[in-house]
Amino acid sequence: MTKKLKLFTLTFFIVLIGFQYWVTLNEQKTPPSPEWSRSIQTDGRFDDYVDFQSLPTENGYAISLKTFDQLHNLDCTKTFECVHIWSFGDLNTRKSIWSDGDTTYFIDGDSLIRSSTSPSTGNNVIIAKNVENFAKSDDTLVYWQTNQKLIVEQDGKEAVTLNVEQPVYATHIVNDHIYVISYDVSSYLYTVYEVTNDLQQLFQFTTNPSEIIHSFNLVSLQDERVGMLIESEIISGGNRKKSVRTGFFNTVSPESPSFSTLAFIDKESGSELSDIRFPSVFTGISGTYITFSASMFDSTGTKVNQVFVGDYDDTMIEASAVTKTGNYFIRPHMINDNTVAYFKTNGKQQELMFSSSSREYRALSAKGLNGDTKDALYTFITLLFNGLLLVLLSFTWIIPAFFISYGSLALMRKWYQKNVFIKTYLIQVGALLLLQLWLFSKIFNSESMVSRAPYLTEVWHVWVVVFVSAIGCILPVVLSRTKITEDNSHLMILYATAMNLMILFFLLGPYFI
Repeated sequence: MTKKLKLFTLTFFIVLIGFQYWVTLNEQKTPPSPEWSRSIQTDGRFDDYVDFQSLPTENGYAISLKTFDQLHNLDCTKTFECVHIWSFGDLNTRKSIWSDGDTTYFIDGDSLIRSSTSPSTGNNVIIAKNVENFAKSDDTLVYWQTNQKLIVEQDGKEAVTLNVEQPVYATHIVNDHIYVISYDVSSYLYTVYEVTNDLQQLFQFTTNPSEIIHSFNLVSLQDERVGMLIESEIISGGNRKKSVRTGFFNTVSPESPSFSTLAFIDKESGSELSDIRFPSVFTGISGTYITFSASMFDSTGTKVNQVFVGDYDDTMIEASAVTKTGNYFIRPHMINDNTVAYFKTNGKQQELMFSSSSREYRALSAKGLNGDTKDALYTFITLLFNGLLLVLLSFTWIIPAFFISYGSLALMRKWYQKNVFIKTYLIQVGALLLLQLWLFSKIFNSESMVSRAPYLTEVWHVWVVVFVSAIGCILPVVLSRTKITEDNSHLMILYATAMNLMILFFLLGPYFI
């Protein structure tokens, strides 16, 4: 091999690497959907988070992050730049927590405690003992005790104590209304009350004994209607079936709502979403939204997990993805009309991330985020490992091509033809081309490669790449004006085979699996 041929080959090699890395980096920058940015870091901390809460403050948001044994407080600006303020461990994180950064309500043992500034400073006031749990808003505190007493403190008025017939399951404060849900374990009966001067029963409903209720969401709608969202799971015969049901009731003339199962559809692809988890409803300035984590099958048939956001509806939710595939996301909550926060899992730990529909953040994520080049490099290396399968299967065209080219060489030398070595080189390239066209059209799954490769949209594009790999074997030889003689003919046939395989390895190999 001449120096010029080596130089052209090295240049070709660098171009292939640069092209594939450029494609990977552009894919890294692609948003999950046109309306939303990619996932953006907050404080960059990892921990075994289980849930979080967000409250608006004068300068932004107070974020309370719960682990299995601690509470962490973040102070976030309106652009969601977050700083860790304090952490506290002496509390029951399985119960409710409410904190605006300055004042914190939590349960330690069975005592409901209010703390000013950080709970670790010791400025704690015990509000009540024997408390099961509580609900809190800006000016309302509701807590219930083990003796089925419900205590309501509202607008600084004297506390009101009410008796509940059955154990309280949950309490929701929706605008100025307080809704209490009790649960009778023996009859699987849920009763919904509204707190006025006393407890006013609105309606009752029962569930299947094999049904597990994971969460309730209540949201205020127009015309005095209230929407109830129930996330549940039915276990039957070892199988688990998750569902999200919705129903509506009117506080003026309450009647038992008729619950219907919601259908969830990906807005961009039209694919049905499954495994709906952690649904939460948010009423903002521009409408009422629902966000959730769900699974779907992508274009390659792989089941992937993403966070979605859509307009709240009573029959079908058409939602847009706010996260990309490749990670597992849990516990999404809408912070405002333009921002969704959630946890990205990393092994046993989680990191708080957010996505935004604002023009500023969409432009930022499209331009590039910190770590994009590094993440794209890791992805690029992973994709190259996928190409090893193509290399292992390359014997299916290399060995027959050798038989064809060397057989042709033997025949041509017997008949004393001119330029037999150049012709043998071209026969080798032609044999590789024809064998690969047949294999990629009949044996290998070209449709799968098209669904995975960003630069392939039709099956015939795979054949174009095969033609490029054949031309790539000839072009460096022509440009370097390398002569193929009897002395270097065997080496040049090996060169053509290796060059052809290298081009396929970089252009089709990453998407071969």
